[in-house]
Amino acid sequence: MINPASPSDFVYQVGGSVPPRSQAYVKRQADDYLLQALLAGEFCYVFNARQMGKSSLRLRTMMQLQQQGISCAAIDLTAIGSQKIEIEQWYAAIAAMLSKPLPLPFDLRSWWKEYAYLPPAARLGEFIDAILRSGITNRLVILIDEIDTILNLKFPTDDFFALIRTCYNRRAELDLYQGLTFALFGVTTPGELISDKSRTPFNIGQAIQLTGFQHSEVSSLAAGLVNVVPQPERVLWEILRWTNGQPFLVQKICALVLRSRQLSAAMPTAAVDQTTDRAADRTDDRVADPSAEANPSAQFSPRAFVDRLIQSQILNHWEASDEPEHLKTIRDRLLYDERSAGRRLMLYRQICRAELSADPPPHPPGQATVPLVQSDGSAAQTELLLAGIVEKRDGYLRVKCRIYREVFNLAWVDRQLDDLRPYAIWLNAWVESNYRDVSYLLRGNPLREALDWMQKRSLDDLDYRYLAASQELEQLEIQRQLELDRLREAEARLEIEQRSVQRQRQLLVALSITLAASLVSGGITLYAYQQAAISDVRSTIAASRGSFASDQRLDALLQALQARDRFQQLRLVPAPTRQELKQRTQSVLEQAVYGENEKNQRFAHPGGALAAEFSPDGQSIVTTGTDRTAKVWRSNGSLVHTLEHSSLVYDATFSPDNQKLLTASLDGNLHIWDRNSGRLLKKFTAHQGGIWSVDWSQDGQWIVSGSSDLTAKIWSATTGNLKTTLRGHKSTVWSVAFHPNSQRVISTGIDGQMILWSIAGQRQRQFNAGASAVWDAIFSPDGNLILSAHADNQLRLWRADGTPVRTILRHEAAVINVAFSADGQRFASASADRTVRLWETATGRLLRIYPGHAATIRGLSFNRDGKTLASVSEDGFLRFWATENAFFEQLQDHPTTVWRVNYAAKSSPLWPQMTTITASDVRFWQRNGRPVREFTNLSEGELYSLALHPTQPQFVAGDANGKLTWVDVTTDRRQSMTGSQSPIHGVAFSPDGRYLAAVGDDLHFNLWRHENNGRYVQLQRFPAHKARIWDVAFSPDGSYVATSSTDSTVKLWTWADRARSRLQEQPAQVLKGTGSGIWGLAIRADSEQIAAASRNQEVRIWNRRGELLRQIPTQGDSGLTRVAWSPDGQLLAIAKNNSAIELRSPEGKLITTLSGHSSIVSSVSFSPDGQQLASGSEDRTAALWNLSQVRSLNFVEYGCRWVADRLQHGAQDFDLPLCRPYLDIEK
Repeated sequence: MINPASPSDFVYQVGGSVPPRSQAYVKRQADDYLLQALLAGEFCYVFNARQMGKSSLRLRTMMQLQQQGISCAAIDLTAIGSQKIEIEQWYAAIAAMLSKPLPLPFDLRSWWKEYAYLPPAARLGEFIDAILRSGITNRLVILIDEIDTILNLKFPTDDFFALIRTCYNRRAELDLYQGLTFALFGVTTPGELISDKSRTPFNIGQAIQLTGFQHSEVSSLAAGLVNVVPQPERVLWEILRWTNGQPFLVQKICALVLRSRQLSAAMPTAAVDQTTDRAADRTDDRVADPSAEANPSAQFSPRAFVDRLIQSQILNHWEASDEPEHLKTIRDRLLYDERSAGRRLMLYRQICRAELSADPPPHPPGQATVPLVQSDGSAAQTELLLAGIVEKRDGYLRVKCRIYREVFNLAWVDRQLDDLRPYAIWLNAWVESNYRDVSYLLRGNPLREALDWMQKRSLDDLDYRYLAASQELEQLEIQRQLELDRLREAEARLEIEQRSVQRQRQLLVALSITLAASLVSGGITLYAYQQAAISDVRSTIAASRGSFASDQRLDALLQALQARDRFQQLRLVPAPTRQELKQRTQSVLEQAVYGENEKNQRFAHPGGALAAEFSPDGQSIVTTGTDRTAKVWRSNGSLVHTLEHSSLVYDATFSPDNQKLLTASLDGNLHIWDRNSGRLLKKFTAHQGGIWSVDWSQDGQWIVSGSSDLTAKIWSATTGNLKTTLRGHKSTVWSVAFHPNSQRVISTGIDGQMILWSIAGQRQRQFNAGASAVWDAIFSPDGNLILSAHADNQLRLWRADGTPVRTILRHEAAVINVAFSADGQRFASASADRTVRLWETATGRLLRIYPGHAATIRGLSFNRDGKTLASVSEDGFLRFWATENAFFEQLQDHPTTVWRVNYAAKSSPLWPQMTTITASDVRFWQRNGRPVREFTNLSEGELYSLALHPTQPQFVAGDANGKLTWVDVTTDRRQSMTGSQSPIHGVAFSPDGRYLAAVGDDLHFNLWRHENNGRYVQLQRFPAHKARIWDVAFSPDGSYVATSSTDSTVKLWTWADRARSRLQEQPAQVLKGTGSGIWGLAIRADSEQIAAASRNQEVRIWNRRGELLRQIPTQGDSGLTRVAWSPDGQLLAIAKNNSAIELRSPEGKLITTLSGHSSIVSSVSFSPDGQQLASGSEDRTAALWNLSQVRSLNFVEYGCRWVADRLQHGAQDFDLPLCRPYLDIEK
């Protein structure tokens, strides 16, 4: 029963916050959830699109909390502003807002000045602590609105969110903080709040989901329509049908109805456009009125009335009538930042097209001509969700309401895309030709301009496909032109030869006369040829470097070999140019060989590849794609069979005996093929909806299939008869997999369910996998573990009994597919973030990252030997990755820069382990790269330096606050030593372990001595340099200590007496650089020579008497960071800013350049036996280099053998004569 309200009394709130006691306030589920969570002391956040009622919810919740005697402080960040504001003002403004509702026992202004010595974030934290300790309130809820405005500030705000997390963590330590709660409101995601990805993400609090108005919630709004329109409830139904409950639109349309008292406009019913009714029937049927035909009226049609009102007042000339602004806000969020707008618009276009061709849920998406877009958490999807134009519904993205679909329709999207793209006309024509008419592809200057335009823009896959096709066509035309020119040249030569016999005598005299002129002309021609050939080599070098930088490593290696090949064909080139090109082609070849991770690739499926699986014998691989085919390939990349289907093929698998192949398609059919002949053996209809996943049991008897009809089914593999149907999922069954014993099945769905079944169909266990879609789940080869892939970017390992083992959150978007190696020791994951990642099963440690795909990766599979991993992507490519690198083992997953790498001495109990140090931890590793132990919480400051004791299982770490921490590795006993208040950049033990030296920003030399009681005491502290001291090292014979500094000197310090009780406080030698800072130093094993690496790209070597022996310039213009001697003194390792490491002889001859890092190399160290070199980098990795492999490497032979499959099966555009001695290749 509706309680009528006078039209003059009822006020709908159009824009702004709805007052808590207003009749127009609509209470939703979120009201109860948020209130109860805050009363329970939960930290909460309400993140959603604009104008969804977040501020209104905040005001009402605050009123309810205050009614229960809880103190509330509201902070509206828009009131502070984001322009021309300094960090001090910003934090002070927050403190002021916090203090307003509270009776502080102190003056805020005076208190803020008194604590001015603290950084702003720490000061605010102290202020909150002071409030809690003052006793003015037992419970305090701080509600922060418009949190996303922080993202526009010009200064970093990570500390603000870190402060909130600190308050949360203190609840476990201090009862005082139990009464403090935060609630955040805004248009953002938790992942965006802390921009520094090296810091702990903002991962606390409870998310409160804020949805649109439901029909059961809006009865209060209908009261304002009583006596205004007949059938007010039905009118409200129609408003919800158009708006899907979007709060701003509902309030606005109700206000329009209230102002419109001209009921005659709604009387005629016959004029209602049938297309409007059809559109309404198709749109948002979840807001359907069960009594829609219960009370027909011959005089008044609520649908016609609302349709006309919205058409005239909102849709017609919507930009002019959009007051207050709502639709314009959505438009602006769609179009902001031209560099990424194209990708957002194309994604939104795909969502619209899918809805136009799909039946409304709950019908399976597989029956749609254009599949619905699954929610995967990608950046573009998040941007659309925060724009408010789409919403998640049943695991898919849908346009939020009919008004948005009418305003931002496909024609509007196409116009915006045309405005963005300079080549829109030609692209559209190419698409309309079904991608076949090459006359619409770009060439020449238009192509160059388009490629320049695409730089720094995030485009849709269609754009990349178009530009790639244009480039491919241009290359083909250039090749054809070259072939044509060669043919014409050959014909001309033939004609000359045929006529030469008759003309020899006549030409002899003419040639004699013109000999001089011909020589001049020939010289000019030769010079032009030389310059063209040199330019060709240089451009190929640049192409290789560009491919390497863009993670196209296989192309980079092919181009590097091509550059080397073309260089070797150069003739009569000046010596300086030849030397330069020799060095550059060698450098780019070294980079490509050391960094190679991709063994082969094939463009498998136009439109996108969806699944990949190796055969059990490892000789074949099957892929499926949107082109309605499954393809069988040999492991070398050659195509064997193309299996045509009548519908999209989503999954495929081989029989355990290698003889058959099973494919599943979205028309609900299963197909069984003969693997060897490609002949179809059996086809049968298995489901009423599309089939997304299939698996074959290890005993070969059974097949399981999962479908969008909400079921999984088990079939006889021999007869095709149904054994059992597995029912229990509430949404599409996305993946199915057999246990290795063939007696159990795991199934997952986009409803977040993971269910374990017996083969008889009994549900054995349901896993608590969360609410996000589970895209894949598989058993480990021994059957003891289950690995699952989740839409919330997580990987999860479970025991078979459902016990969680480990959760891994390392991908940046949804994890789509997973695979175990045959021995179960490793697993791989494929993601919408376009990477494949390799992990160690026992520890969850990240081993390798494989970038290179240009779109979401849908499938992956290990070969049986575990050395090759195949992946397929929506970019259409099948790629083969190497799981091991012959030259170095990369230690991934460090939290920050790896500042130092050190090997334990042979005299140490820790040998042969090595260590890495980052800002927050010290890790010990075996020489094969397996982790041994990790030490954390060593200091309150960031760690910078590390030294291992030469004879004991001990280490010392230096931090940013001037503190040294000594640790016994065996017992974890620790001692802290403070010698200064400045960062310590270098620490070193004396060879006998009695002394410890430390240097850093305090410009002093600090010497500590080990006492009989086991502790270290500071022995000396004296001024040493005029600028930062970067490094310190004891000579191996213990007779002197060396320090290096940015004052461009190395200083040698000797002992004051034979007992070595103290150092002389004046340097014995001052070794001068060239005026550039010296970071790294190293002393040869015989203590006779000192090497130093400077920022001016030079290594200098002195003897211990201070005599300069040689200066070694390095390649390029990159500064140097560190240097190390090999134990035998025959190698120098030089770390560089450009991510490379040069290995040189002591005389300065370049041996090789190691390329394995992607950022500054911060440390290098040889193992005591000289077999290995360790390096650390700002890219958060360390590398262990196999020196015997590196020094014996023939780069050309290795590179040619690596690309052999690519050259013989798919790289016809590469002609590499220099590879023919190593391979059986005929061109």
